[in-house]
Amino acid sequence: MVFVPLDVLFSLMPATLFKKKWWMYCFLTIFFYSLPCLSKIISWDLCSDQWVLELLPASEISKISYISKNTSFSFHNRYAKNFPHHKGQMEEFLLEHSVIIADSFLAPESKEFLENQKWQVHILPPLNSLKDIQDRCLWFQKHFHTSLEHDNFIGELIKNPDKTFLGKKFIFYGVGGHVAGSQTLLDDIFTHLGFINVAKKSIGWHYASLEHVLKLHPQIVFTTTPVAPLSLPSQAYTAAILLNIKVVHIPQTLLLCSTPKSLQALITWIKNHA
Repeated sequence: MVFVPLDVLFSLMPATLFKKKWWMYCFLTIFFYSLPCLSKIISWDLCSDQWVLELLPASEISKISYISKNTSFSFHNRYAKNFPHHKGQMEEFLLEHSVIIADSFLAPESKEFLENQKWQVHILPPLNSLKDIQDRCLWFQKHFHTSLEHDNFIGELIKNPDKTFLGKKFIFYGVGGHVAGSQTLLDDIFTHLGFINVAKKSIGWHYASLEHVLKLHPQIVFTTTPVAPLSLPSQAYTAAILLNIKVVHIPQTLLLCSTPKSLQALITWIKNHA
């Protein structure tokens, strides 16, 4: 987006316009400087990167985080290469005054520092359910006038859950033995596909030993790729196979920092591999 200075803008208008209606100068000054689109937007972290890249026009994006180019973590890694990047160092933001969008990775003291430097800082609402993704779409629409077309898919899934895997017992066993319990986004996604989460009695993300996981008798174990050493331990993989438990590996790009598009890709992956 090209910013036209007001003095240039007014020089192109008839002088008589302001002689007769001087108040219009004041009105246009207030109007143009109040437009949110005139402020370039900087995304602070990997998760805010995914939403900014997916929902906002390229002309409104100033910088995104350097990790957004990482092919192992970033769903929009190819598109991210088209934008300038920052490394989250405070000195990178001393000479600019604009809008920052961040997920949960912005420390309170950093937020306070940036606001003292006249930055407008937005912290994205958390994601623990499909409804939260829908609410975040509405949040972007409210603050940056984005389209709500991304919300249609989420709303339809909430109203009419997909029963492809109705009654099938699963568990998500992630990095370091952490399991997705109830009130997590993954639990809500799988539940809306008809799965039954055998770890649902525990709230949130929690650690579970291999023995505990196998005692829950899941029919299928979802985990991140690669198999070892970052996600499902090799012994857990072997034990699951011996017990006739199916193991499905999901790319981390589909699990980290969910957006409407990455959610659609995740559901497609599950249906093709479960």
